[in-house]
Amino acid sequence: MATAAESTQEVTQLRPVRLIKEDGVIRPYDLTEAQGLDLFQRSGLRQLDGEVFRDHLPYPGHRKTTIIVTNSREWECLFENFTRAPDVRGSQLRIYSQVCLTVCLSDCLSV
Repeated sequence: MATAAESTQEVTQLRPVRLIKEDGVIRPYDLTEAQGLDLFQRSGLRQLDGEVFRDHLPYPGHRKTTIIVTNSREWECLFENFTRAPDVRGSQLRIYSQVCLTVCLSDCLSV
């Protein structure tokens, strides 16, 4: 019987790798976070120095579009596309706009 160290067979990955956040604390496995990290790593976007994946979410009304949030990307939206003033609820900043999200870095996807 071969041990893991002796085996030459390839191992098939069963799930995306765990997201370990910037604070280094290893938390219980979260499939949604892991899928977001996997999407970010496979996206083809050039990662900036020190850039860290933080979260992802579907872009409302666009079935195949996902917004990826990192610690160093910026976005912009024209003032006339806001549908109402932003508000803060607890630790969440809510921004209301029409379809207008544009990532501001040259190697990012514009929506």
